[in-house]
Amino acid sequence: RLGRGRASLAMKRNAATPDLTRVDLLHVPIAWAQSLLAQAWADARLQGGTVDGRVDVHSPSRGPLRIAGHLQADAVKLETQDASVATDHLRGAFDFDYRIFDAPQPSLLTLDGTLHGGEFLAGSTYVALPETPIALSLAAEHREGEGWRLPRLSWDDGRVLNVDGSAAFGEDASVRALDLQIRSADLAPVRDRYLSGALGNAGLGDLALSGAVEARVRIDAQGLRDLVVTPHAVDIIDQGGQRFAF
Repeated sequence: RLGRGRASLAMKRNAATPDLTRVDLLHVPIAWAQSLLAQAWADARLQGGTVDGRVDVHSPSRGPLRIAGHLQADAVKLETQDASVATDHLRGAFDFDYRIFDAPQPSLLTLDGTLHGGEFLAGSTYVALPETPIALSLAAEHREGEGWRLPRLSWDDGRVLNVDGSAAFGEDASVRALDLQIRSADLAPVRDRYLSGALGNAGLGDLALSGAVEARVRIDAQGLRDLVVTPHAVDIIDQGGQRFAF
């Protein structure tokens, strides 16, 4: 058992189950997970935050290395080496199961949890998360020499934004394929939560949205393949410059 201040980390092994190591965490600086994160995302660097929870490491003589558990993270700060992805004050709770197989079989990851506030940047997309819970769920697989493939992903922000679909990425994290169903039953909060970065860059930071929308977007290696948008009583008003309204 290791401890410093409020933080403690305890490892437990039982002679009856020698393949299993349990790690209990209490207010542990999240930087401890850097080596684990590097297994799945080599470019990401954990820079701040704490984590509580339990991690079970199964290392059988036959079969995959399995790392699974439940974690609660607070004030997580992360940034990739090229600063294309960053998070700050991210808070949430997650159940995860990561199974690392020998090639050519893909390694498998499932993650289910909720986010409660914070912010993140991905490229030019800035997202400011509300304190109300957002459910996140995904299944992913990774083959040696390839990027990640997500056959299932889901984002549930209540009436504001629901996204379901699949995605695939190259080794450089570039999007190779995307197939998403997007729904919003209340567009009013979408600007501040999801579109402030893009609209601000376009000089439309004061744009007001209302109504509802459904959309389907498909992207492949050649670019946009399909985009279908179905609006429902949508109003778009330029509140700042009064340049237009729809």
